[in-house]
Amino acid sequence: MSLLRGALTALLLAACHGAGSERPPSPSTRVAADTAVPAPADSNLAPVRLELNRTRARPGDRITLTLQNRSDRRYAFNPCTRALERRSEAGWRPVPEPDRICTMEAWLLPAGATRTAVTDLPSALEPGTYRVVLGLTAETPGPAGGDRVRAVSPPLAIAR
Repeated sequence: MSLLRGALTALLLAACHGAGSERPPSPSTRVAADTAVPAPADSNLAPVRLELNRTRARPGDRITLTLQNRSDRRYAFNPCTRALERRSEAGWRPVPEPDRICTMEAWLLPAGATRTAVTDLPSALEPGTYRVVLGLTAETPGPAGGDRVRAVSPPLAIAR
């Protein structure tokens, strides 16, 4: 129980990072800073799979995130802290969302479970290829560490 409490505290502290400043840091920044382990190149190997309800969207659209825990560990996460990344010639780059504000929540994703959440895309997105990234924290440390995982969605085409 104390390990769960510690993991949830770490998740909540990460979500509040910068709470005393005038403008909270963007979720893109928090997820990137809080993520210790990148997703494997093949997302089929990741312990938590992130799927979207569509492959194409428009700026401002609402999309559904589906998280599937394919491990034997329980994870805590906050769907509001999802980040967007845009594909460029140099690779995937974070999309700043300076006006995005999230509440402190810890959703639990038990081993083998699936959960859904909705998120709104920014209305100012430029056309291009994007993906959603979400950081999760394991309830208990694994044998080789890996308390944090990064769930990455398939590409999402944004058009006007």
